[in-house]
Amino acid sequence: MAWITGTEHVGIAARDSKALKDWYVEHLDCEVVFEDGKNPPMCFIKMKDDSMFEIYPFAEDSPAEDNKLRGIRHIAISCAVQDFEAAAKHFMDLGVEVVIPASYNPSGASNFFFRDPEGNILQLVARAKPYV
Repeated sequence: MAWITGTEHVGIAARDSKALKDWYVEHLDCEVVFEDGKNPPMCFIKMKDDSMFEIYPFAEDSPAEDNKLRGIRHIAISCAVQDFEAAAKHFMDLGVEVVIPASYNPSGASNFFFRDPEGNILQLVARAKPYV
């Protein structure tokens, strides 16, 4: 399907969309590229590689589930191999809830799973040899 070019954004429904946006901007080095001006706001934020998140107010609460259940369970964010330990330490110093502690695979992949302030699971990943 040649007309499909990639993932444009991941949508995150948040209890406090402004606070989550601010956290992603501060701790994931995202840039706000659109905000609708409403209260609570809907916005698009962009990472350094131009991938985006849409953060918007939720309609109803649902429980955060295990990472292995059906459906989307985590968002993987990448960092350079040489920055992995410092990045994982940054998030641990913030007091995030650790889902799976930092691990180092002999294949050269490092992983750390944690929750953002809304309870969404993020995976910090660094690969010595990226897949693409």
